[in-house]
Amino acid sequence: MKEYKIERERTAEEQMMKLGLVTSNIGKYEEFKRTLKKIENLELILIDNISNSNEGSNIEKNAQTKALTGSMEVTYPVIATDEGLFLDFLPKSE
Repeated sequence: MKEYKIERERTAEEQMMKLGLVTSNIGKYEEFKRTLKKIENLELILIDNISNSNEGSNIEKNAQTKALTGSMEVTYPVIATDEGLFLDFLPKSE
């Protein structure tokens, strides 16, 4: 005996993939939104209610901390970024 599985069509909202961006910088959010707009069915959601987590030892750790903290607040994937400016001609701070 064959089994048949009947699936209903998913609504447009159900087909949308949510992706959170953890940042308090609205300009950074708009930049990501412009970059990712070519991806169909992707909804970029701003997650800006995360406490300042820039306490890592470097920018990579800061981004990881932001992403981890943001992922605990929502049920969909999140990304985070942190940026820095490195100038070789300045003395290194201790």
